[in-house]
Amino acid sequence: MIQSLLFLAVLSAPGAAAPPAVPSSVLPQETRSEKDAEKKIVEAGDDVQALLALAEGWKGAGQKDFARLAFERVLELDPENEAAHKGLRHHFYAGQWFESYASLSKFKREEAKRMKEKGFVRFRDEWVREGDLPFLQMGWTKVGDRFRNPVEIAAEAQARELTAKGYQQRAEDSSWVAPSDFDKWKEGLYRVEGEWVSGEEADAYHAGFAHPWRYRGKHFIAQTTCDHIPAASVVWWADATWDSLVRLFGVEPETMPVFACLRSLEQYNAFAAGDSEAGVAAAESGGFSSFHFAFRGDLWFVPPTETNPIPEYIGGGVAFYDVSDPSLQPWGQYAARYAAGISFAEWVDRAWGTIGETIAAKGVGLQPSRVWEEKRIPRWLFYGGASYVERFFRDTAAEKAGGDPWGVRNWAIGQLAAAGDLDPLEELFEMRLDLNDAAGSSRRLQEVGLLTAFVLDGGCKPVEEAHASFREAMASGADTADAVAALQTAILEHRRELEKFAGMKIARPGKDR
Repeated sequence: MIQSLLFLAVLSAPGAAAPPAVPSSVLPQETRSEKDAEKKIVEAGDDVQALLALAEGWKGAGQKDFARLAFERVLELDPENEAAHKGLRHHFYAGQWFESYASLSKFKREEAKRMKEKGFVRFRDEWVREGDLPFLQMGWTKVGDRFRNPVEIAAEAQARELTAKGYQQRAEDSSWVAPSDFDKWKEGLYRVEGEWVSGEEADAYHAGFAHPWRYRGKHFIAQTTCDHIPAASVVWWADATWDSLVRLFGVEPETMPVFACLRSLEQYNAFAAGDSEAGVAAAESGGFSSFHFAFRGDLWFVPPTETNPIPEYIGGGVAFYDVSDPSLQPWGQYAARYAAGISFAEWVDRAWGTIGETIAAKGVGLQPSRVWEEKRIPRWLFYGGASYVERFFRDTAAEKAGGDPWGVRNWAIGQLAAAGDLDPLEELFEMRLDLNDAAGSSRRLQEVGLLTAFVLDGGCKPVEEAHASFREAMASGADTADAVAALQTAILEHRRELEKFAGMKIARPGKDR
C-alpha cells in the first residue's frame, strides 16, 4: 500500500540484513524530514486517533506530503475512515469513496447509462423515474398516481374548509366571503387590504400589475387589470371557446386554465417585453406579441414568494381589452378568445421536462425550441386552435340573435383572400414565425386558423378520420407523432377540398405568390 511504510516494516523485521550506513550529513534535508515522519507514523502503530492527530498537525503546518502518508496509514487500518478520506480529498458517492474526480465522473457516466436504460434519472441523492423528474424539480407532490401542484392542493383544502363554514367564493377576485359579510357583497363592495371599498376603488387597486383581478369564469380564470365590469365580458368570451377547443384536442384540462387580459396596449407591451419599474419580467421570448393583439406568454412565471419559494409556470395566453379607445375596443373579445385558446392548449400539453429544468434554474434559461420538441400538439395546430376560436368559430350568439353564425369567419377569410393565395401547406405545417417578416407571420397565424376550421368543419371524411385518431392519441396520453403525420398527409391529399372550403387557392412550395 504505502511503499515507504512497507520498506520500514522490512527493516524492522527480525533477522533482516541492514544496508550500509549513510552519514546523515550527505542526506538531503527533505529525505531526513520524511524519514522522521515515517518514524513517527511507525511509532503511532495501530492508533488511528494518534495517526489522525499527526496528519492534521502536518496538514496545518503545510507539510501535505507527510499528512498524506499518515492519512494513507489510517486507511490501511480503517478503510472507511471519513476523516482520512476527506484529508486525502477523496469523493464519497453512492456509498463508496473515489480517489479522484476523474474516477468518480467515470463511475457516474456508467451508472447514469445503466439507470437510463431502466428509465431512471438522478435527482439530488436518489434515482427517480424519468417522467417524475420535472415535477420533483418543481416541488410538486405525488397524490395517488399523479403529481399535483402544492399551491393547488392548498387552495382546494382551503376551499373545502371555507365552504364547510358557509363561505362563498366571489367570481371577480376569487376571494372568499364570510357569511357575516354577505350584506357588503350585496351592496356591491369589495374587500381590499382588509377594508370594504366601492367598485371604483377596487378597480383602481386592481388596475396595475401588482394586484390584478383574478376573475373566475365557468372554465377559465382571467388575470386581468380591466375594470370588473368589462372583465366579466372577457371571461364570458373565453368560456365560449371551450366546446370548440375540446372538440379540437379531444381532452379537457385538469385544472382551470389561466390567461391574462390587460387594460391597455401600453400594459400589453410592458407585460410582453418586461417593465423593471413595474416589477414585471418579460412574458415572452420571441417578440411575437407585435404580430397580433394576443400572444403566448412562454416566459410567464409567477415569481417565488415566502409561502411558495419555487417559481410557478403559467405560460398562458395574454391579451388586452382597451374600452377607452374606440378603435381598439371592438377587438377585445377576439383577443380574449385567442388568449383563452392558447391557455387551453398549454394546459392540456405542457412541456414539463423543459419547464421543470427551467424552474430548477430559478425560472431562467427556458429554451423555446425544446418546448416545441416536447409538445404533443404540433405548433401549427396549437396556434390554429387559438385562431379558430378567435375568428373562424361558429358564432352562436349572433345566430340566436338572428344573425349570420359564420359572419366572423367570412370576414376573416375575406381578409386572407384580399392578400392572395394561401401559403403552401408544407410551410404552414412548419409554422415558422419570423420577427423580420411581421406581415407574413401575422398572416400565417390566421392561415393555420383557417386550416383548423377545415379540420373541424370541412366535412372531408379522410381528414375527419385522421383528426379522430389524433384526438384518441391525445386522450390516451400516447405519442401523437404518427397521428399528426397522418392528419397532415390527409390534408395534403385533399387540398382541393380545402381550396373549395376556403374559396382560395393554395400556393405551391417555391412559387412566388
